[in-house]
Amino acid sequence: MTEHTNPPVEVVRKGDVADAAVEYALKRIDAVMSQIGAPILFSRVRLTDEGGAQRERPALAQATLDINGELLRGHVAADTMTEAIDLLADRLRDQIQHRAERRRARRATGRVAQAGEWRHGDVRDERSLFAERPVDEREVVGRKSFAIDPATPDEAAADMEQLDYDFWLFHDLASDAEALIEHDPAGGYRLQRARPVDAEAGPVAIDVAVLPQAPPTVSLDEAVRQLEASGQPLVFFVDADSGRGNVVYRRYDGHYGVLTPA
Repeated sequence: MTEHTNPPVEVVRKGDVADAAVEYALKRIDAVMSQIGAPILFSRVRLTDEGGAQRERPALAQATLDINGELLRGHVAADTMTEAIDLLADRLRDQIQHRAERRRARRATGRVAQAGEWRHGDVRDERSLFAERPVDEREVVGRKSFAIDPATPDEAAADMEQLDYDFWLFHDLASDAEALIEHDPAGGYRLQRARPVDAEAGPVAIDVAVLPQAPPTVSLDEAVRQLEASGQPLVFFVDADSGRGNVVYRRYDGHYGVLTPA
């Protein structure tokens, strides 16, 4: 394995986090990073003790690693800080293994999805891969409802990259509502919130263009009509019945899929 000199891990703590916990976190994260055979450009660990709030699992441990331009992120909660740090290290190690397996699979099989496969995205200017189907024959044939955890734009981008998707529907911490992050043609990210805000919940490390306008509040049928008229691969909209952010997108078989938060 090629040796790389990594920058120091940045540690941020909130609440009553002991120095011993910080030292333990550095030890565990250093051990994880030693297994990565690529340059680590940036690494940050956030330790939060919310014991004062008398909440369940008050110890939070988060990490963000920039592995040669690819973000890796972990976020866990536990009863004690030591347990949270151990769980975080295990989660990062699992993601590193998944990252390596995904790269091996790409080399062996390529990246093209099967027709109609739902990938929570996979629409990055690949319109030539869509099956040509007349508009009057297209139907909504795929509906996916899933639980979405609160996240920052950085964390959402990390999840999207980790799973190799091209867009990601998530619950935005700053607005307390759904948001969509996707790849921008310029090479960064584009973010649209169901409920726009004036300020972020915290620092944003990624290069992201935040769209100022809210998505349309329409029915699914109207969102499909907007998708057909725009020629774009997806439309982010607020469902008129539920008031929640949804995504309708083109599938590879020429039909439509819909993502809704549970």
